[in-house]
Amino acid sequence: MRKRTLVSIVFFTVLAAACSSGPPPREIAEARLAVQDAKNANADQIAARDYDAALIHLRMAENTWSASKDAAAAAHWARMAEATARLAHYRAETRSAEEALRRE
Repeated sequence: MRKRTLVSIVFFTVLAAACSSGPPPREIAEARLAVQDAKNANADQIAARDYDAALIHLRMAENTWSASKDAAAAAHWARMAEATARLAHYRAETRSAEEALRRE
């Protein structure tokens, strides 16, 4: 009986720890915003390679967090997503500006 109680305590402790991992790292939210900003700048069409890479990194961050709750790894992928999305945004705006200059 005592062994059964100990097993139950361990089980519920592990279950509680898994459920109480807290919110996802703030870097994931920041990466989502950067990807959305890039899309708003038409980076998905103008700088598609960089934009697609940002999406892949964002998915890696989200999947890492949902699968293992590894905040450090999820934050790493999120920072990669944000940096790549900002690069895509920059390239899209630069190419749009260059096209506007050519038209004038």
